[in-house]
Amino acid sequence: MNRRSGLGRRPMMGVFTGGFLACMMGTASGMEIRWQPISASGSSFTIIDNEATEGTPSEIIVDAGGADVVVTLEIHCSGWGVATGNPPLGAYQGSIIPSDYDNGVGDPLNPFGWPADPPSGAFIDSGRSDFVFFGLSPVPAVSTSTLEYEYGATQLANGAEDGGEIYYGGTLLLEIPANAAGTYELGWDPSDIKTFFNDMNAKKIPGLFRTPVLITVPEQCGMDDIVQVDPPLCAIDARQPHALNNAGDAFGWRALVLTFGCDPAGMNLQPADFGVLMDPFSVAPFISSVVTDGVNQTVTITLDRSIEPGYWTCITHPDSGNRWCMGYLPGDVDQSRKSTSADIVALINSLNGGGASPDYAVDVNRSGAVNAQDLLRVIDLLNGSNAFTAWLNAELPECPE
Repeated sequence: MNRRSGLGRRPMMGVFTGGFLACMMGTASGMEIRWQPISASGSSFTIIDNEATEGTPSEIIVDAGGADVVVTLEIHCSGWGVATGNPPLGAYQGSIIPSDYDNGVGDPLNPFGWPADPPSGAFIDSGRSDFVFFGLSPVPAVSTSTLEYEYGATQLANGAEDGGEIYYGGTLLLEIPANAAGTYELGWDPSDIKTFFNDMNAKKIPGLFRTPVLITVPEQCGMDDIVQVDPPLCAIDARQPHALNNAGDAFGWRALVLTFGCDPAGMNLQPADFGVLMDPFSVAPFISSVVTDGVNQTVTITLDRSIEPGYWTCITHPDSGNRWCMGYLPGDVDQSRKSTSADIVALINSLNGGGASPDYAVDVNRSGAVNAQDLLRVIDLLNGSNAFTAWLNAELPECPE
């Protein structure tokens, strides 16, 4: 009998990143038909190989979905020789559970070519030397008339003996859509009439493991995953707007830090993704840089200059509709949008322990400490002393959030 070479004996467990899954030597100890992940085109990927353990799925983790991302799966068959009497294999069949394409979280996976040309993504390469019936006279076939794809091959004479290796039984290409997310488990129909190994007398060989595969697409980070904004939304900077007696040495916020609950690096945010508005209307600063820190899960948006006192400055992200506004009203300690003598009272209360207040509201002289000097600086700001504009009764409109 012309015996073929297999994929190798049962491989040891391993993790393979970004390349073809290699099989390592081991021993087969049970009868199994399994989906085994091989690769993913158009995306980086990681394979967690559990083929060493019958019934334990291997997993492919694909970094992202998209039009060009296609996962290659193979059918691997092994172990029929462990059955009583060591029967030659006369036929095998495996049927997909079509509901497994949909995990209820992301968009469903799609067999490549379906429905226009389904055979282009589902085939059996009977010329491979590791094919179950290589060198014999099999009749292989794949049924793709419905999404319940059926793979199989029947040997007409002299069945395939089990050489203790892992053998190839077919290939499935799966498209991973852009909105795929979460883990998909693609399995086998558990019925003996749908997924089976037969001996040469068309009798079912008992004890078959029907092992699925896990396909995981991590949920992509997005603008809905922002968990913190610094400065906070609609915060008002009440501190002095420039150095004492030097209006040309301007102070003020000029960066916004967005903290995400995930790694935003994959979003590839650029200055062109954002805009800047001012209320009341004025010539807004422009965005000079957007820096992503994947480790700390932050995106820092920096303006070309400090925001202007007496205005709301809002950074926008038009694609998501997000808007983050920062106010600047010197002397507005109580964050009421109006600078009045009530702000003196608010700062006295804060100095006397009357509740925690953010530094941008109470460290009015920007010294890094909150003390009586800040009270004097509020009075300066309200009255227009020491080269400061008089901010008494100045007012901001409603925050345009």
